Amino acid sequence: VEVEPTPQPKPIAFALPVGFPIAPKAEPTRYFSVRTLIDSVADDFGISHGELIGSARTRLFVNARAVVIQILHRRGWSYSRIARAVGRNDHTTMIHSVKTFEKRAEYNAEVAECFEAHRAAGWCK
Repeated sequence: VEVEPTPQPKPIAFALPVGFPIAPKAEPTRYFSVRTLIDSVADDFGISHGELIGSARTRLFVNARAVVIQILHRRGWSYSRIARAVGRNDHTTMIHSVKTFEKRAEYNAEVAECFEAHRAAGWCK
């Protein structure tokens, strides 16, 4: 009996090439799906759904999470509800993320472009 080798995980891309066009993979629908939003943002950052809502605190994952949090906040979600959607227990982390988002977007073009692409596609106001 031959055993197939265990598939190796895909390498994580930590930065997109300069000038890489960011466009949401999915358009919002009348019935909003958080999973679809998280998948779309994760695709833009080159990470998986699980990595975005996981416990890792590296800059790549935190930036992707911040985009999702900002979109959900602008849609009128409570901080507690946002925390549950991104796999967190504490709403205060969401408050901090919303308060620091403008500065994060100012210093990181990838965050700004991803957020603007999703905003322009109608994911938030």
